[in-house]
Amino acid sequence: MLPSYDSGAVGGIRSSMSALGLEDDHNPLKDIELPRQPPPGFDHLSSTHDELLKHGFPPAPDPEAFPDQYRHWERIFSSPPVLASGASVKLIDQDPQTVHGLAPLTTPQGVLETAGTEHPSSWSGAIIKNADNDGDLRRKKATFGMVSASWTVARPYPPSSSRKDSGWANGDFQASTWVGMGGSTSSPTSSHGFETHGPSRRLPPRDLSSLLCAGIAQRCIVKDGAMDYVTYPWFAWHPSSPVEISGFAVNPGDLVSVFIGGFSLDINNYWFSSDTQRITTAFVFFNNRSNCTYFSARVNAPYGISLKADMAKWIVQCPSPPQQTTTPFLGTNFIHDCWFISNGVKQDLGDAVLSNVVTSGGNATLLQASRENNSVLRIYSESRPDDIQIKTSQKIPRVVIYHQSDAPLSPLVYVPLATGRGSHAATHVNIATLHLNEDTSTGKIWVTLNDARPDDDYFAPLWKDVKTLQAYGVKVLAMLGGEAGGVFSRLDNATNPDKFEKSYGVIKNVIDTYHLDGVDLDIEESMTQSGINTLIDRIVDDFGKNFIITLAPVASALRGGDNLSKGVDYVTLEKEKGSKIAWYNAQFYSGFGTMEYTDDYVKIINNKFEARRVVAGVLTNKIHGGGYIELDTLKKTLKKLKETYGNEFGGVAGWDYQKSLPDEMSPWKWAQVMRDTLG
Repeated sequence: MLPSYDSGAVGGIRSSMSALGLEDDHNPLKDIELPRQPPPGFDHLSSTHDELLKHGFPPAPDPEAFPDQYRHWERIFSSPPVLASGASVKLIDQDPQTVHGLAPLTTPQGVLETAGTEHPSSWSGAIIKNADNDGDLRRKKATFGMVSASWTVARPYPPSSSRKDSGWANGDFQASTWVGMGGSTSSPTSSHGFETHGPSRRLPPRDLSSLLCAGIAQRCIVKDGAMDYVTYPWFAWHPSSPVEISGFAVNPGDLVSVFIGGFSLDINNYWFSSDTQRITTAFVFFNNRSNCTYFSARVNAPYGISLKADMAKWIVQCPSPPQQTTTPFLGTNFIHDCWFISNGVKQDLGDAVLSNVVTSGGNATLLQASRENNSVLRIYSESRPDDIQIKTSQKIPRVVIYHQSDAPLSPLVYVPLATGRGSHAATHVNIATLHLNEDTSTGKIWVTLNDARPDDDYFAPLWKDVKTLQAYGVKVLAMLGGEAGGVFSRLDNATNPDKFEKSYGVIKNVIDTYHLDGVDLDIEESMTQSGINTLIDRIVDDFGKNFIITLAPVASALRGGDNLSKGVDYVTLEKEKGSKIAWYNAQFYSGFGTMEYTDDYVKIINNKFEARRVVAGVLTNKIHGGGYIELDTLKKTLKKLKETYGNEFGGVAGWDYQKSLPDEMSPWKWAQVMRDTLG
């Protein structure tokens, strides 16, 4: 038997419905019951499932079957939270003139229909969906017992897309962070999930499965220079309307934990419910761990609806259609304790599909999800003008990053924004290094990114970060060649015409597949002058004049000295193909030049190279090679060059991103130091 609830307890619903005029059969408030106050001395850790649920607490996971999840539950209830005094629920105000205004989840149907897609229209996050063709029978028949998540509530700010000289333009910026279970839909007669009975009456079909969800709404409004914001908890059993929780305070900076679960017919078998049981009762539990209060409700299914919990979701969502509002700046949300239990099986983010928003409406919207580990999800949320990409990529002096590691790149853009700088430092990132490999017995040629193929699962986080950088206007190039050699001997059409087409073709395929913005050619082997000319012409012919081509000679090669590109004269190359080359990332280290002072750079400019076309390449840490220059010395040299050449100074490039100083654990700080130095 299900536990009973006192509907007249604190914030009771039924006693207030008449005053609200909400006694209609389809009013969602009638399906909600609030719990009894626990008696003095109530022991959460020793109570039965029935006793816990009666007082609004989620039942404890089996400590033997689910030890990690039990410890999570135990941490919360070892110092029991207090029921929020005076908490109640109400329908969310739909008047856009009020602070709360639009519902935080205006179109959950959009999440249902686009679950698992790569580019949903209004949401980003992680979804675990039970596929019909899954070989694991436990997952085929699974009904989720409970879904969990914890996160720190972010304050919503206006996005950079609304910035103007005097502050912020008027706007309404909304998002919601939530967890959900269920979500597959079936409607025999209507795309909206309703049967139609006559011209004016719509009733939900009894076979419709639905979405139970709960989260925190975040809204920021700017009007006539004044900024206001609100954060509030809500929940919904879709297709019923969402409801707001009043009297349970949740503020930016608060750590909240949310549990949602469905009752099986046998409460003692709660954790092992099967697909054959209709779940028509669920619970929602919010715990504000910052002030040690909680809110809980038992929710009965909307008329004709049962919960077939075949999905688990962890989502950041902006309203849809996106033209009505713009996504606020939330910075980075870390959603942790992400797990669910179904049919006696615990699963986590390891099985999740991650989905991202790339653009939305006239402004570019970024909702970017990445998996930190199997229990922690990271989602970055921001909206910016489309033209920021052009402005950023053309910025001089440039700050170029070489990346040859597994260090995450997305902090290059979201950390500066989250810390209030308003813009990021890096203008270009060169992914190093593409190599050509050949099976001499068959003549087959293929590409590796360092030691593995670019489509290896190892690089999946890298390519996601590349999309993030590009969404914020950072141009991402592929670096070819380098010390290993073997690339340009195969790409020299003058000496190796038979291998040129094969070699060029596989590299072109990588560029096309990952939508890269250019190539950085680091020739440290023999290549003919006609060979490099032909290669540059071919790249421009195939990718167009806006595709970025840079070269990375040692600095001495640009002033008539030592040259690792045997057969290539860079003064000649600049005369013949300079119009197709964006700039040179000259290596001022390893004995080929130094940035300890300005002399070596000035010699290059005196050798008929324009300053705007020469970027000074340096080491970011002495572990990366010989010729490292301490940051304070480098900053002095860069400032002198900036004073001499102004905004015509080409900029600085750093090898390598990994363990860049001044903080090896935060390598993105090197780029910010360079930007602060160059202005």
